[in-house]
Amino acid sequence: GREAYPSALNAIHRAWRLGAADPRLFFYAGTMYHALGLHPQAAEEFEKFLRHEPRHEIANLRLGSVYYRLKRLEDATDRLEAAYRTNPRNPVTLANLGRVYAERGLWDEAADKLTAAVEVSSPTAPPPGTRELLSEAASRSGHARKE
Repeated sequence: GREAYPSALNAIHRAWRLGAADPRLFFYAGTMYHALGLHPQAAEEFEKFLRHEPRHEIANLRLGSVYYRLKRLEDATDRLEAAYRTNPRNPVTLANLGRVYAERGLWDEAADKLTAAVEVSSPTAPPPGTRELLSEAASRSGHARKE
């Protein structure tokens, strides 16, 4: 669990000092830093990993989430769009992209991605908060005026 992350991160850093070169270590470190709320460190590790595997869906998704938390909204958009291009049916990517668009005031784009997140989630529930944000986005976008 999360309580083991600090010692696991120490082991990764020790491996790097000893010459380990497996790029997956950047991904693992980024994942643990992200889970611990250490977003600047998480961003740095995911960026390193993506230099090796730029189309890695989950790394792009996680880096987009980290950038969102750091209020780097344009960077978050870029990374989430990269994840979306890899898998346009991932409801978490769609919901997060919708959330970033809403934060940027791009209500039409937000409504489109949030609607898609709800649709691809069926028959299960979409990610938490998606329906509520979709309602707000639809009321603020051109979608509300088209009816």
